[in-house]
Amino acid sequence: MIQHDALASISNEDLFVAVQRLTARSNVALADLLAHLGEVERRGIHRSRACASLYTYCIYQLRMSEDAAYRRAKAARLVREYPELHDAIAKGELHLTGVLMIGPHLGGERHAELLRRARFRSKRELLRLVAEIDPKPEVAARVEPLGPTPAGGATWAKFVDALSGPARDLPAGSRPADWIGESADSAEEDGSAESADSEDGADAPPHARPLHYMVQFTASQEFVDLLEEAKNLLGHEAPRPTLPEIQVRALRALVQQLRTRKRAGTKVRPLEPAGVSGGAPDTAPARAADVASDAAPARVFADTADAAPARRGSRHIPASVRRAVFERDGERCVYRDDRGERCRETLGLEIHHRHAHALGGPATLDNVELRCRSHNALAAEEDFGREHMDFARGVALDMRPGSTA
Repeated sequence: MIQHDALASISNEDLFVAVQRLTARSNVALADLLAHLGEVERRGIHRSRACASLYTYCIYQLRMSEDAAYRRAKAARLVREYPELHDAIAKGELHLTGVLMIGPHLGGERHAELLRRARFRSKRELLRLVAEIDPKPEVAARVEPLGPTPAGGATWAKFVDALSGPARDLPAGSRPADWIGESADSAEEDGSAESADSEDGADAPPHARPLHYMVQFTASQEFVDLLEEAKNLLGHEAPRPTLPEIQVRALRALVQQLRTRKRAGTKVRPLEPAGVSGGAPDTAPARAADVASDAAPARVFADTADAAPARRGSRHIPASVRRAVFERDGERCVYRDDRGERCRETLGLEIHHRHAHALGGPATLDNVELRCRSHNALAAEEDFGREHMDFARGVALDMRPGSTA
């Protein structure tokens, strides 16, 4: 570890040399990191760390920001697909932004030319190169009337204040600085000062007031017609609902319908928002906290215990069981790794048979649970083997474990 006081005594020339040397090392480290991340994803072992994707593995296990995780996960796939990128990054010929910019254009007839011409280019220069390789049509001309500048408005200070929250502490061994290989004594000393708060507790919303977002999209004529009709039908209300309130109402109705279909639910939590019809404050943050909690209450519907099981050999899951499993598991993947850490995924949840259906497992509440797609696939690989599942999914041979391709 370099002492900052020691840096002050370094001559200017030595400082330049040291910065260059560190930059070269960081290029090599980045190239190796991307190669290793690509191998982690190829083997699928990020799932054994309660992470459904390489992206979430980078966030929750490697403590990267969402932006850094997205960029490195995407670049790792490119490095695996085009191994020559590894050397270009390690030699400093291509930076991470450059890899992501030229990545979609690699693999074609001009692959070698693009790699050659992209060397040592800045982002601005690469934009010109990509525009030459893959020219885009001109933006259509349009004239839009401008209204008066709205009064007030959000400021950067307000935005930062809205996101500020309590400091997060991580246990010793879970922080990137601990992975360098420092002495165990220093790690223990740092660990003694750690907060006893859990990770979920550190994520508690810092403010009671909700965040607001700008939403913009291109709408069809049908959307505009439906919006005008909705405004007309709601015309008797005072005050008349605004566009965001109408959108929220429409989304509530859609979510209610999807919940009923996906989870076989007959009753769901109240959906009436604040600001539309004078209801209670919006419960969306509280609901998100419920989903993220590992201790979701096991609220099982009364008819679950008496529900008739599915026919033998059928994949049908009774509606009462489907409702109960979503309630019991808190609408979140239940997979836990060997350290007891639970997967955080709430998207694309699937009903998983603990004792595989193909091996005679019944569709009962005791035998089914929620898993994300990645961890459902991991369970199938554990039951039937990775090679068998890759064959069933049509995965190419060079993507299987042990492949040298």
